[in-house]
Amino acid sequence: MSIETSNKKVKKSLQNTHCIICKSEYTKARVGKIYCSNRCKQFGYNHKDDFNKNSVENLDDHKEKKRKILHSDFITYQLIGIKIKRFKELNKRNDSFLQEKKRLEIKKELEITQNHEYSTISHRLQELDCDEMNELDTLRTEVGEFGYLENHYLKIEQWSFFRLMFPKMDNVTLYKIICQFSKDYIEELDFCTNTNESISNRLGIKNKFIHHCRLITEGFIKFV
Repeated sequence: MSIETSNKKVKKSLQNTHCIICKSEYTKARVGKIYCSNRCKQFGYNHKDDFNKNSVENLDDHKEKKRKILHSDFITYQLIGIKIKRFKELNKRNDSFLQEKKRLEIKKELEITQNHEYSTISHRLQELDCDEMNELDTLRTEVGEFGYLENHYLKIEQWSFFRLMFPKMDNVTLYKIICQFSKDYIEELDFCTNTNESISNRLGIKNKFIHHCRLITEGFIKFV
């Protein structure tokens, strides 16, 4: 084999096809291109020590246990979130209607002059029909008290981070637990957001999430 042919093969093997931070695929593989954007480049620079410490080359394949996660559990998580969102929407409309109705009743008792047509339209715009009222009652039973918790809309990588944190927990309880985490904590589970240094330094969330995503990429964590 000639030196020229050998060099071409080495050069081809060094071409990068994905960003090492967010794993975005390049339109065209390039030698030496490891970041897809300035944002990822800055993140890589700010966390270069962490990447050296947790690089794939230092990952011990024999110690790392392969784990499977049910994709259906993630679908369940999403459906719970959809139900909560719908419950909040209907509940808010119903509360607005009842408040408006009460206000009009008080004005009537006090014999305050009002534009009848305007007031009727004003409060009936918020009124739920019979089907919506039945839906609200059903959702109130299904959603229960955690329908008033703060929702976190997670990508599957973020959700699986919590799934493995609490592997034996049922889906509904896991949802309640995830809702308890702060917005700042959730924002750490993203390659492309500005990191909260005080939280990251204290808990190492960003590093743990990077490692988690790396395990998914390397096939140690699979969705089935």
